[in-house]
Amino acid sequence: MTAETAIVISGVVALLVQIVKLSGVERKWGMFWSLGFSVVAVALYGISNEPVLTRQLIWPYFCAIATVAASAVGIHSASKNTTEMVKDAAFKAEIKRYNNGDGV
Repeated sequence: MTAETAIVISGVVALLVQIVKLSGVERKWGMFWSLGFSVVAVALYGISNEPVLTRQLIWPYFCAIATVAASAVGIHSASKNTTEMVKDAAFKAEIKRYNNGDGV
């Protein structure tokens, strides 16, 4: 598996995790969804491109699963943290406005 292929699979897995997250699944399960989608995506790639999974291919595919999962979890965590930072900033601005007498 080439690095370009791993990047493409990472993008697909990150997209699927974001779709699952938007469907209402709790955020704490994002890491597990990322790992599950990573295993399925890399396995699908392996099945469609390798005639036989030999012992020499197990390590590269394991590394691909780890890389894709780490990328998807990182994107999931970054979007989660960004959302929380925006909410926190809006809340602090509202409190500041209220304390200054500008609020209702």
